[in-house]
Amino acid sequence: MTLGGLLINRRTKRQYRLDGCRRSRKNPLLNLARPFLSLITNSQLPNIIDLRSFLSPIEEQYTAGSCVGNALASILEYFYFYTTGQIKIFSRLFIYYNARMMEDKISQRNATEIDSGADIQYAIISLIEYGCCEEQYWPFYEHFINIQPNYKAYKNGQLYCLNEFSRLSNNINQLRQCLVQGYPFIMAIKIFSSFGSNHHGYISMPKKYEKSSQYRHAIVCVGYIHSKRVFIIRNSHGIDWGDHGYGYLPYEYVTDKILTKDLWAIKSIKNMRIISNEEHIRWNDFSILSKSWSQQDMIDDQSQCDIEYSNDEQEESELTNEHRQYQRCYSQEFERERSASPMQLEENHFIQPSFINHHSTAHIPSQITFMNAPLIGPFPYHSSMFHSTPFFRPF
Repeated sequence: MTLGGLLINRRTKRQYRLDGCRRSRKNPLLNLARPFLSLITNSQLPNIIDLRSFLSPIEEQYTAGSCVGNALASILEYFYFYTTGQIKIFSRLFIYYNARMMEDKISQRNATEIDSGADIQYAIISLIEYGCCEEQYWPFYEHFINIQPNYKAYKNGQLYCLNEFSRLSNNINQLRQCLVQGYPFIMAIKIFSSFGSNHHGYISMPKKYEKSSQYRHAIVCVGYIHSKRVFIIRNSHGIDWGDHGYGYLPYEYVTDKILTKDLWAIKSIKNMRIISNEEHIRWNDFSILSKSWSQQDMIDDQSQCDIEYSNDEQEESELTNEHRQYQRCYSQEFERERSASPMQLEENHFIQPSFINHHSTAHIPSQITFMNAPLIGPFPYHSSMFHSTPFFRPF
C-alpha cells in the first residue's frame, strides 16, 4: 500500500488518508455530461437543505485510498433509499478498482497495481460502463483493494449503471439549486491539518501557516445552511470524525477553485427512481449545526494534528502564488503567532458562532411504500448514525 499522505491526530491516534483523489495525466472526454439546469430561482432557495436522513450509515475507509469509491457509493445508496425506502450498501472497492482500471487504459499509470487513489472522472466513466455491485458481491476487505472483482460482481453491477450526470461549477447558487432539487454531489478538496481536529465537524478556512495535503480528498455534499454560509458534507473517516461522520464546509472553501475541484452531480441510476422535474424538496428552516466549541478547544485540537508524507511524493504543481499562503512555513510571522497570547489569537482566528442542536422530523412521500430491511453487507446498522431531517415533501 502506497501512502502519499496521512493526517495523524496524535491525541486520538487516528490516521486519515489524504491522497485518495488524484488527477490523472490524461483527462477522459466526458462529453456525455449534461449541463445542470436549475428549476428554482435564487429567490426561491430555502435557508436549509439536509439530506442526511436519506443516506446510509457512515463508513470508514481506514488508510485505503478509496475516498472516491466511498463518496460515489454513498450517492448510489441515497438513490436506492429514495427509490425503495430501504438501505442497501454498494461496493466501494468495486468503484475504486474500476476507476483505476479505466485510467490504466488511457494514461498507462498501472494504477490497479497499488493503492494509489482514483480520479473522479474515471470513476464516473466506470459507473457508466460497469455500474456498481452490491457490497455482498465485493466487500470491503483490504486484500481486495488491488484485485479485479469477479464475474458475479460485474453481473450485479450492470443492474446499477449510471444514466445521467452533470458537471457543476464552484458557484454557490448553482450548488444550492442542485441540493434543493434533491441531488447530493461529489467534490474533491485539498486537506489541511485542521481537518482532523475535533471541531464538531466545522472545517475552518486554512491559515497561512497550515500544511496542505499533496493531493485531494473526495467528499459528498449533502446539504447547506445558508444563514451560516456552510455546506453539509459527508466524509468517509468513520462516525468519530466531525459531527458523527459529517462536517460543515464554509462557502468560501468551495468557491476557491484551488481548494475545491471536480464537482459532479449524479442525476439518475439504472433501475432507480428518477427525481422528476416537477418533484423537488421543500424544507422548513431549522438550525441544525452541532454545538459550539471553545476557542481553546480549537487551538488545542490544531496542535494535536499533523500531516506526514512519503518521501517520493511531490506537491501539486497547480498551486499559484496567490494560494501559497496556505502552505505551512516556519517564518517569523508563524513563530509570532505560535507565541501569541490568547487575546491575540482571538483576533487572528475565525471563531464560529454558537450553534444549537436540531430537533426536526422527516416526512416521506406517501405514494411510496417503505419497509424495514436488514442491511446487506458486513456493516452493522446503528440508528444513532442517522440525523433527523427537516420537513420533506415533493411538490
